[in-house]
Amino acid sequence: MLLRNSLDEAIAAAAADVMLQARACVRAFESFHLAIEPSPASQEVVVRLLTDPNYRDLPWSRTHLWSAREPRTPTGEDEMTSHLAEMLLHGSDLPRDQWHPPRPHLPDADARYEAELIDVLSQREPGHDRLDCLLIPGTPESVGGVVDPMDRLVGPTDNGEAITLSRRARRGGRLVMIVAPGPDSRDDLSRFAADHGRVGVRPLGGQLRWYIDRLACGHQNLE
Repeated sequence: MLLRNSLDEAIAAAAADVMLQARACVRAFESFHLAIEPSPASQEVVVRLLTDPNYRDLPWSRTHLWSAREPRTPTGEDEMTSHLAEMLLHGSDLPRDQWHPPRPHLPDADARYEAELIDVLSQREPGHDRLDCLLIPGTPESVGGVVDPMDRLVGPTDNGEAITLSRRARRGGRLVMIVAPGPDSRDDLSRFAADHGRVGVRPLGGQLRWYIDRLACGHQNLE
C-alpha cells in the first residue's frame, strides 16, 4: 500500500508506476496492455500521464487500452469512458485501432469483448498472454464484488447494468493498481480492512498496490 500525504502525491505515484510498468512490458513483450475502469481518480492519473513532462516517454504507440468496466447505455457510450478515450486518442500517439471499446449496447457484448481480448493477447507467447496493468477504483464492486461467470474473462455485473472484466481476468494482471485517494474512499478502506477476504482481485503471480492519501485514512497530517 502506498500512502501519500495528498491526493496529488498519490496520483503522481500511480502515474509513475504506470510509466515503469509500460516501459518494462514493452521491453519484454514489445507491447503494453492497460485496462482502466473509469473513475475520477483514474481520470486524474490519465491527465497526469498526458500533461506531466516526466511521463512524456510513455510508449503509447505500443499500448493497447482496454475498459475494465463499462455501463450499458442506450448509445453505447459512457460519458466518462468517452472523455478518457478522447483525451488519450488526441493527447498521445495511441493508435486508434489499439483502443478497444467494449460496445456494451450490442448483443452478446461480453462474449464479443472476451473474444477480442483473447485474440489480441494471443499475439504474445503462451504464458505471457495477460493484462499488464489494471487501473481501478477502490469500490466494493471493483475490488471485492467482481463476477466470474463460468470462469470467463468478461461478463455482466450482477445487476446487468454493465459488462466487466471478471475476477479471473483481474487476478491475471501483472500489476493491479487500486487508486483510492480522498475522503470518499474512507468507508471503502475501512470495509476492506475489516474483511481482507473481500479483496477478490489479489493477482496470481502479480502485484496488488493501493494508492491512498491521508484523507482516505481519516488523518489530517502524517508524522
